[in-house]
Amino acid sequence: MRVGIIGGGQLGMYLVDAAHMAHHSTIVLDPSDPVSASRNSDRMIVGPYEDPACLKEMAENSDVITYEFENIKAEAVELVKSYGGNVPQGYDPLHISQNRLREKDAIRKTGAKTAPYEELSETISIPMPYIIKTCEGGYDGKGQWLIRTDADLEKFMQEKGNVQYIVEGLVDFACEVSVIVVRSMNGSMAVFEPIENIHENGILHLSISPARVSEEIKRRAKDTALQVMSGFGFTGILVLEMFVGKDGEIYINEIAPRPHNSGHLTMDAYDKSQYDLAIAALFNETLPQPKIKSPAVMVNILGQHVSAAASKQCPPYAKVYMYGKKEVKNNRKMGHVTFCGDDLEALVKEAEAFIR
Repeated sequence: MRVGIIGGGQLGMYLVDAAHMAHHSTIVLDPSDPVSASRNSDRMIVGPYEDPACLKEMAENSDVITYEFENIKAEAVELVKSYGGNVPQGYDPLHISQNRLREKDAIRKTGAKTAPYEELSETISIPMPYIIKTCEGGYDGKGQWLIRTDADLEKFMQEKGNVQYIVEGLVDFACEVSVIVVRSMNGSMAVFEPIENIHENGILHLSISPARVSEEIKRRAKDTALQVMSGFGFTGILVLEMFVGKDGEIYINEIAPRPHNSGHLTMDAYDKSQYDLAIAALFNETLPQPKIKSPAVMVNILGQHVSAAASKQCPPYAKVYMYGKKEVKNNRKMGHVTFCGDDLEALVKEAEAFIR
């Protein structure tokens, strides 16, 4: 079968690998070439994501189509479907996740918890401190303003643009986790163990699997992910980023309807990766529950870490992945390293040292 993938970054590259492992061919659409997925895809379409001719070519040369990131215009999915393209994930996952207010409303409708939130208006009912975010756009900490004082708010009001904003109350959290859940067209679902995530400057730094939380929290986090996925009724992969509150509650921060950077470690730590199951879900397969093979820690290699990482000797229980990006820039994700072993605390220290 032929798998079409919209987006050719590292997530698309690993989707290509998973499709090939399942004996499917691949075609990738991306505005640039070369990109990460150029290295392994059977065919590339080079052009804008919303270009009608490119989407028509994708539809005509794919049996199923998926996407590797959520910032494609949701209307592009409708357009590719109008050309006969089969997009099992459909329009809704993109439509919901591309607007933070719409996303929070949809999450709440499933019965899951979020931080307090409201659309920005002249009167804000949420007490300080809180965070103001653009409802659309922004990633890796961009498009966000922490408001602690009236002076902070006044400064923001003077600088804000003519766009929609959301105000979110702060959660006093013990840690952040992500839970990856996959739902097949036949309704079967698979869920990975919660992954603990540590960010630096708004960018994912370390991912730790399984998360260093109680078994009760792990169970509730997985149950929450399954509850939300069932409520949405989506097909494909969905990643839920959560806060584990110091009050013991689980709050969903945001969702991503595509593979997640924290899930890179599933390629080494599990018998089936997030990419394997994301591809399987597109073909109406009954999904197996992924089995953890080893605890693991993943560290991102950003542009500023490349030189340090290149000088290090990689131990036999670790694996370096580079994404083939030609331009090295600060804070750009260039690769990652996954360390597997039984002593999570030791692995965390090794991962930290590898990029310093």
